[in-house]
Amino acid sequence: MTRPAPACRTLAATAVAAVLGLALASCGSTRFVVVQQPAAGAAAPAATTVPAEAASAEDEAAIRKAVEGALGLDDRSFADRAPYLTGADDLEPTYQAVADLVSQVDAELKIDGVTVAGDTATATVSVTVAGEDYATGIPVEVVREDGTWKVTRGGACAALAIGSPCPDA
Repeated sequence: MTRPAPACRTLAATAVAAVLGLALASCGSTRFVVVQQPAAGAAAPAATTVPAEAASAEDEAAIRKAVEGALGLDDRSFADRAPYLTGADDLEPTYQAVADLVSQVDAELKIDGVTVAGDTATATVSVTVAGEDYATGIPVEVVREDGTWKVTRGGACAALAIGSPCPDA
């Protein structure tokens, strides 16, 4: 039996991936990734990751403001928090559950540090209850969207989940 030429194998794999992609896309929330192997002798693509680094003073202040605005343990409404969030429109019930819990205890959110990698950042936060550590080292993802730093849905859920689970995305 003769093996198809490499170009034919690549074309066949691409066709199968396209059909599989259409089938999976019709399932709703299913996501997929198609990875093509480089041709023999081809150079590997350049890495596009951006290393994390300490935030500039300006970025750190803006990220801290976004995290505090989105996750601060006060009695602000979800509508007041929404400008500091991205992709989190469905989290109002989770915020309300956490607000109800926080109203019964002496809880405080503290931003321990911020690192930036391009247009994404991680703010590490801790929560204390009655002055005692309750949860520490919680990574909150923040992204720069149209020049403004905002807490992502995943970042909000990382912190909110210590009080109430987030709905499935």
